[in-house]
Amino acid sequence: MHILIRSKKEYIKSLVRVNHAGEYGAKRIYEGQLSVLSKRLGSSDATLSEVQHMKEQELEHLKYFEDLMIKKGVRPTFFHKVWHVGAFCMGFVSAALGKGAAMACTSAVEEVIDEHYKDQVAILKSINENELADTIENFRLEELEHKRIGDSYASIGVIQAGVKVIARFVTKAAISISKRV
Repeated sequence: MHILIRSKKEYIKSLVRVNHAGEYGAKRIYEGQLSVLSKRLGSSDATLSEVQHMKEQELEHLKYFEDLMIKKGVRPTFFHKVWHVGAFCMGFVSAALGKGAAMACTSAVEEVIDEHYKDQVAILKSINENELADTIENFRLEELEHKRIGDSYASIGVIQAGVKVIARFVTKAAISISKRV
């Protein structure tokens, strides 16, 4: 029984670390996108307010995981500084390729996060961590809203398709790394 509790604790620590890294990365992606889009688009462009809204939701998610890190004694991923720069660059470059590419990046990242959170919710429910499962499920639904917003702007072109492939790959790699270190 003690081993089971230890692995449950380790699972929760890994979950908190990776989700903190992901929410931090999402914040930085949106900051990178906004740094470009705010200069390219008029202040009345709906895209800016939608990206800002998505960023604000990510900040709420990030705050939740920051608080949980303190409560559970979890350290951030070893690669936090890499994600700081890399995620901003991902947002910046996707937006530099155009509004459609920025939204394709958003759509791809959130697609991966949807699956990631869905898997976590199932495991959490199986180990009776229902409160945490419910919170992550609520975050997952907000991430799906971001995906729908991204999909509504992203046209199907070569650049957008390429951005989606790269964003999916990078997001999956960051998740895999952040779970462990």
